[in-house]
Amino acid sequence: MVSHQEVSDELVNSLALIRSRFISGFVSRIENLDTLLAKIELGHDACNALAEAAQEMHRISGVAGTLGFPVLGDLARSAESSLRKATSDPQNGKLLERAIAAVDETVDVMSELVSV
Repeated sequence: MVSHQEVSDELVNSLALIRSRFISGFVSRIENLDTLLAKIELGHDACNALAEAAQEMHRISGVAGTLGFPVLGDLARSAESSLRKATSDPQNGKLLERAIAAVDETVDVMSELVSV
């Protein structure tokens, strides 16, 4: 018979592995977001880049809180909202600035987690 402690230890170990994989995926996500932000800033296919960046923030926000990164989840959710607003009016410089700043802030936290 398996004890509660053994089950608990197994769950903790499994969660640690999932968290580690989530963080290790940040490097490629950061590179992708940097590329998308460059497209947005240069106006190259900005609408698609905004939508793709919003989707990436959505994926991050959906997982981050569950894995114990509530601040990252909140930042990603805020960035997603800013990106979606900018998508609705891509010529609005203020909305674009806010969206880029929100993504940059999220990327900074992701970079910190990678370096830990």
